[in-house]
Amino acid sequence: MKIQGRLSLSVGWITLFLMGTDLFVVSPLLPFISQAYKISSATAGWMVTVFAITYAISAPFFGWLSDKKGRRSFITLGLLLFAASNILTACAPSFLWLIVSRILAGFSVASITPLIYAIILRYRTTKPKGNMAFNRCFWSLNSPLGWNTTRYIVGTFSRLAFCIYCNGHTRSSIDVCKFYSMEVCS
Repeated sequence: MKIQGRLSLSVGWITLFLMGTDLFVVSPLLPFISQAYKISSATAGWMVTVFAITYAISAPFFGWLSDKKGRRSFITLGLLLFAASNILTACAPSFLWLIVSRILAGFSVASITPLIYAIILRYRTTKPKGNMAFNRCFWSLNSPLGWNTTRYIVGTFSRLAFCIYCNGHTRSSIDVCKFYSMEVCS
């Protein structure tokens, strides 16, 4: 892989790390946010809900639009919006402004994350690129099903996909599948 590819992947990894940090830092803070704004915990939970809905609705649109206009400008715009939305989150004078900031954060993450995954797939050297998309689809079940159930589902399907892939490609695929306790492969 050339230097440009390594640099793109490194910047992409750092960006996804920052996005993930933002995603997972809000939920544990909800009790403190509800106390600070004198609202119920259920109302504070709307911060997570509006973020997720905004992301789910706008990510496909940003992916389609970036194919037409170019990824670089959308990633740059998304990073600027991400910074602005987090500054607004930190300085929100009311809960309404906090909700607005989470909607903006949803737009920013939706304009960046799918494009980073597209860049990663561009520099990936192995053939089965669908595995990453397959796993990302199942990980999106995390919110409605809970992480433990999702982990079981993703683990089962990943092992099954691995065994099916190995079945025609390696001699020891049966041994690998037995290691994963997947009798369906043998």
